[in-house]
Amino acid sequence: MSNVVQFLESMGRHPALLSDADYTQAVMDAEVDEPSREALLRRDAKGLVHALDANSPMFCFSFVVSPDGDEKSPPGDDHTDEGEEKPDEEPALK
Repeated sequence: MSNVVQFLESMGRHPALLSDADYTQAVMDAEVDEPSREALLRRDAKGLVHALDANSPMFCFSFVVSPDGDEKSPPGDDHTDEGEEKPDEEPALK
């Protein structure tokens, strides 16, 4: 487990017990790299994701297996979106 994840886990156990000064001291005492430390001090979730290089794409696959062992595509799966990236946010209406 990375030091950043261990730090976040320990902070999550008792989040209401830390003052701002205590939080800052805990971040400074944590054994994390400098970009992660800066993101934690700013409480910047996107900056922390970037510092951890945790923005890699994730994929989910599902296969329906028939009783005879053949793999079949799920009903209604026409594969029309393969290879397409979808934006995280809907485009703004003008």
